[in-house]
Amino acid sequence: MNNNLPPYQTLSRQVESAGLDYTLAEIHGIACGILCSAAANYPVLWQDAVFADADPGDVLLGEAREGLDQLLDYTSAQLNTDALALSLMLPPDDEPLALRVTAVRDWSRGFLYGFGLAGKQADSLFTADAGEALRDLVEISRLDTDSQADMEQDEEALEQLSEDLWVAALLIREDMQSGKQETNT
Repeated sequence: MNNNLPPYQTLSRQVESAGLDYTLAEIHGIACGILCSAAANYPVLWQDAVFADADPGDVLLGEAREGLDQLLDYTSAQLNTDALALSLMLPPDDEPLALRVTAVRDWSRGFLYGFGLAGKQADSLFTADAGEALRDLVEISRLDTDSQADMEQDEEALEQLSEDLWVAALLIREDMQSGKQETNT
């Protein structure tokens, strides 16, 4: 597994400079959603989702694409291990709270979009836990990022939401993998 991913700020600037339609958090959410869907054609779905409207000759896009392809490979490797780990591409804790909340919301939106691209999500495919996790992601994707409340309480809530993201992704991935195995037997 490649542990040499560019830092969040570097890759985020590359994504922005390349003029992609998504934030880095959304792009990572899309990658996770596609990968968790257990779609065999995930590289095609990834390319179509993230780079469909991009100019292939753009030098800035090429730089961003290299880092994003590394991110996809890294995320795929994480999701295909027995370890319960998934590193989310979110701003570090020293970034402003509003930016981090927006990134969590964007990651959830990206995950739902990427997961939906595979087109094989029926209610019958989900256990109660994975179904609840999917509903949680929908709620997180609706976060109001404009409200200003108690910062300390918001920090704690954001930490919990960030943890909920990776737990939800792993639950959904597990459900989709077990559903895929059952249809192959």
